[in-house]
Amino acid sequence: IRIFQKLADGRGSYAASAIDQLCSTFENRRQYPKAADYWRTNIKRFGENAKYKPKTKRLKQIIDNWGIFEPIMTQPSGKGATVEFRFRNGKNVHFEARSIKVEKLLADVKEYIKSNPQDNQWQKTQIGNIGYRLMRGDEKKYVDKKVADWDLEVKPRPGHFDKRITVATPLQKAGAYLLTAKMADGNLSRIIIWVADTAIVKKPLNGKTWYYVADAVSGKPIAKANVEFFGWYRKYIGRNGKRKYDTQTKNFSEFSSADGQITLGPDQMPNNFSWLAIARTDAGRMAFLGFSRVWYGRYYDAQYNQRKTFVMTDRPIYRPKQKVNFKFWINTAKYDVEGKSQFAGQSFQVRIHNPKGEKIFE
Repeated sequence: IRIFQKLADGRGSYAASAIDQLCSTFENRRQYPKAADYWRTNIKRFGENAKYKPKTKRLKQIIDNWGIFEPIMTQPSGKGATVEFRFRNGKNVHFEARSIKVEKLLADVKEYIKSNPQDNQWQKTQIGNIGYRLMRGDEKKYVDKKVADWDLEVKPRPGHFDKRITVATPLQKAGAYLLTAKMADGNLSRIIIWVADTAIVKKPLNGKTWYYVADAVSGKPIAKANVEFFGWYRKYIGRNGKRKYDTQTKNFSEFSSADGQITLGPDQMPNNFSWLAIARTDAGRMAFLGFSRVWYGRYYDAQYNQRKTFVMTDRPIYRPKQKVNFKFWINTAKYDVEGKSQFAGQSFQVRIHNPKGEKIFE
């Protein structure tokens, strides 16, 4: 560092490179006030790129007011969703939440796929990536009315260090929300918050696929939920060097049982399709799962119907002519076995061998 400082103080050809190195060095050492001072000196002495202004951007990253949301998972309804927020330098944040028209989003995705598109705009089928689509595309039509806004005073750490806090939101009702955070005299950050009152779970069975619709908080089954299944498969049918696709779709619905379950086979859900499951109830519940693939495993009874033996001795090793005390248990490992063991009351032949494999007891 002292060598770079001497070079930077000079007028030689290495001065500019030396001060660049000092700026990066103090950033890497997390000595941000020193790094900011060197960036100011750097800009003053050696100027700035008029178009891109890389030095000014590096300085602003240290001294300006910044805030950003941390990634979060889906949260249960009725508990007040929370979000992690990381910031530096700023002292006041304004939050605003708007609901998202999830049903319209799902309907538009299905209509786009049914139209047999040839442009293959894959992002239009990415339901879970709605946040990116809202900011980068023309999907702002899915943003609905404002449901909450509030201000929060925060206390930054000294030395331009980041600080992470948990922000409690007033979002209680199930749905998707676009949450924005405007740092006073700083930047704007956005995140999509998913709040769920209903969940869909999927599991492969022996030659079938099992779906379970449940309350997202308690896990209790939801009976008579109308579960819509929408699947699509994109097939290439290009001819004579021309690129063309044929999109096949399949759409049907089933009601969940009293235990919240639905079991489907390959005749209803081909495994070469991507599937979207949407559960709805008369009470207004709604949840979706997908798009995702299904596969049909093949399980064999031998995996769950095996003879198991457990042996215990009074010591791990014996010398010649020492008495061996032992006990063993034998039974069939089977989930549906009832009553006494099939081996109860039977006699068994026991052989003991030495490490060389020679029989020493029977």
